[in-house]
Amino acid sequence: MKLKISQENVLVDLNFANKNEVLNFIGAEFSKRNWTKPEYTQSLINRDQADSVAIGSYLALVHGQQQDCDLILQEGVLVIRLANSLQWDQQVVKWVIGLALKGDNQLEFLQNIAIAFSDEADALKVYQENTSVKQICDYFNNLDFE
Repeated sequence: MKLKISQENVLVDLNFANKNEVLNFIGAEFSKRNWTKPEYTQSLINRDQADSVAIGSYLALVHGQQQDCDLILQEGVLVIRLANSLQWDQQVVKWVIGLALKGDNQLEFLQNIAIAFSDEADALKVYQENTSVKQICDYFNNLDFE
């Protein structure tokens, strides 16, 4: 799966008080973009409650539960660079990636992005060096997903 992030799907310097605000924001964005039915927001919340989507290395991978893939109308990926760190369960988060992907595409993306962000020092450097929408697009679009 070759990741392609367009500039309109990158949001920078957003602030949220807590993870619930993030989950509801992403669900609303997905619905507004006609990627998902509005009910998908609850799937995002349920997935995080089942097992935190904050995976370490300053990254939260927001995605719904597998059984709710019928709520996805069009696949898409939303990248959010937070203005300030957010405490998400036991993790500090600076990046939030929202996924509206089905089946194998979701699994493959989750595995590949987890590998790309596996080193915490590298992940922090990526955050510090990529501040604009264009820089973030270039970074994610140049990741070599096999």
